[in-house]
Amino acid sequence: MKQEKEPSGLPNAKVGQIVELIGNLSILGGSADKEGLAYALGITTNSLSNPLNAAELLGFVAVDGINITLTETGRKFEEGSEDDRRTIFGKQVSQVEPFGTIFRALQKEKETDVNSLLRLVKAKIESARKWKESTSKEMIKMIMNWGEFGKLFRYDNKTGRVQFMNAHQG
Repeated sequence: MKQEKEPSGLPNAKVGQIVELIGNLSILGGSADKEGLAYALGITTNSLSNPLNAAELLGFVAVDGINITLTETGRKFEEGSEDDRRTIFGKQVSQVEPFGTIFRALQKEKETDVNSLLRLVKAKIESARKWKESTSKEMIKMIMNWGEFGKLFRYDNKTGRVQFMNAHQG
C-alpha cells in the first residue's frame, strides 16, 4: 500500500480552482512561474497559494521555488474525460490524510455524521485541532467537495449523513 501523505494542514481550495489551475498550466505548456500562472488565472500570487498547495499535495503539480510543473498525473488528469478526472482525483485524494482515514471509516461503517467525520479529521491533522467553529465548517465543506468529486463519499442534505460511495477500492 502506498504511504499516505500527511500534510501539516489542508489547503482550502475548491475542486474547480484546482481544475482551473491544472488547465491553465497545461495551456502554458506544462510549466510556469508562480507569477505567470497567477496572471493566467487572473488572480494574485497570494490567491494562488491554496489551489497551488492543493494541486501539489494531490500530486498534480511539482513546485520548485517559484517554478511550477505539471506532473504526469496532472497531465493524465487534464487530458482525461470527466469520469477519468474524477477517478484520478479520487485516487490521489485517498492517499492524503485525512481522506484515507475517512475512506477507511466509511468502507467499514458505510455512513457517519459530520461531527464524527470532523473528529476523524482532527485526529489525523494536528493543525485542525485548533480550527475555530467557522473554519471547521468551511473545511468540512472543502473535504466534502473533494470527496464527492473523487467519488469517495457524498453528503446527504436530507439526513445530514456522510455516505460511502463504492467507486474506489483502496
